Amino acid sequence: MGGDPAALRVLATLLRSRPQTLPELRGLRGLPTSDLDGVLERLVRSGFIELSGDRILYHAPDRAVEAQAAALAELVTLLPDLTREWQRGGNTAVVIDAELVHGHEQQWRPGPGTPP
Repeated sequence: MGGDPAALRVLATLLRSRPQTLPELRGLRGLPTSDLDGVLERLVRSGFIELSGDRILYHAPDRAVEAQAAALAELVTLLPDLTREWQRGGNTAVVIDAELVHGHEQQWRPGPGTPP
């Protein structure tokens, strides 16, 4: 959200004035109205508000940020595996799992005491 000035502006207005319905929100002055529905959707996805019909439900900012931090921490734990898959996908060579054994055929003979 740091790179979304419209969302930050709407969120600050919501937290300060706390309109209970969408019509009340739309009646506030100074809000960006060109993409207000899109901004509200981003705020819902970020966990700051919930929309239930025309009603607006609010969550404390620390709760929303905590949930985002937990989701990011979970994603970060996946990064090594995702990076490995990314590198495999970029490799144009064909990878074949194989075991190379150096020596003559006698090495395959069972040793003394080895069951047949």
